[in-house]
Amino acid sequence: MEDILSMFRDYTGYDYEGNTQVLDLEPENNDGESDIDISLEPFGSDSSDSEDETSLDLVDLNNDSGDWSATTTDVVVENFTEICGPTHDLPYDATPFDYFSLLIPENFYEHIAVQTNLYANYRQQKEGKVDRAWQPTTASEIKLLFHIYITMGIHVLPEYKMYWASDERLRVDGVAGSMGKTRFEKLSQYFHLNDATTFVPRGHPGHDPLHKVRPFLDLIRTNIATRFAAGKNISLDEAMIPFNGRLMWKQYIKGKPNPWGIKVWCATDASTGYLLNFSIYTGKVEDPMPHGTGHYIVTQLGERFLGKRHHFFFDNYFSSVQLAEDLLRQQTYCCSTIRPNRKGWPLDLKPKALKKFKKGDVMVRQKGNLVATAWKDKRCHSFEYQHHFRYR
Repeated sequence: MEDILSMFRDYTGYDYEGNTQVLDLEPENNDGESDIDISLEPFGSDSSDSEDETSLDLVDLNNDSGDWSATTTDVVVENFTEICGPTHDLPYDATPFDYFSLLIPENFYEHIAVQTNLYANYRQQKEGKVDRAWQPTTASEIKLLFHIYITMGIHVLPEYKMYWASDERLRVDGVAGSMGKTRFEKLSQYFHLNDATTFVPRGHPGHDPLHKVRPFLDLIRTNIATRFAAGKNISLDEAMIPFNGRLMWKQYIKGKPNPWGIKVWCATDASTGYLLNFSIYTGKVEDPMPHGTGHYIVTQLGERFLGKRHHFFFDNYFSSVQLAEDLLRQQTYCCSTIRPNRKGWPLDLKPKALKKFKKGDVMVRQKGNLVATAWKDKRCHSFEYQHHFRYR
């Protein structure tokens, strides 16, 4: 996000605190090496982090690039007037658990207790034998189980049994003194969030890969949306949850700090980093995507922010001229890097034309409120935006 903001300030003269500056299109004579490291993707390449995903809006060599003009005019963006920030009423001295409870309220422990008891009965009936070590659980016991899980995540030991070790050097009294090891094992064995009898097998209509955790995901998505009002700038990108176990939609993304894991599309408040919305990638989406994967993800994640004059920021996997125009029609502005082989991109900013660029060259084209810019530093870079700016 900071890279994009820095690029935009450096090459357009726009200050994101809301000030308008003037951009001098005459390139500076700068022989130093740039610290910007956003590469221009080779023609026809796809830097998507998943081989399963294909953007349908990549290449259109015969497109006439619409009504792009070399003459630039002032673009005035309507002011962002939404009230933003926390929407809860917790006091200043609230505890971390108070904030945790904003996302996971007390009634959800009751839901888990009900589903855990149902699953324990389901398993015993399916196996045809009674588990004599099992006793029905309660909401208060599930809440205690959550506390133990959180403690184990902070105070990590090689094996969970060590928390109940007889050796006082290993034993953790905060865990062992609150719940017995056998009870912990049984609660973990039958722990459930959703009704197992409603699961639709893979390959059948209505199959949900996230069925087992769907109530939890829906709860978190709802509560993060109601506890914080987004600011003007929203960043949309992917995140990785490290995971090395067996999973159908586990992803490998080369170059990531945690290359193996679960990919999550995220929308975050650019000023605070607060997670505003998310979607877990589980493979090919059955929904129609006439404008490609990137367009679909941005419009889905940002749906509730449309029409409020927010500014979206994303990278060149998501971006397209079609997306920028569709967002603008819904009073939403964007700034992004873009692959120059995208459909509708100006012909004189296409890959073939960029080969003639020399270091320091800058070219700007405008179509209505949409501005396309390409420049060459160590490599060629392209981006699009709709913001306050003036040229001379």
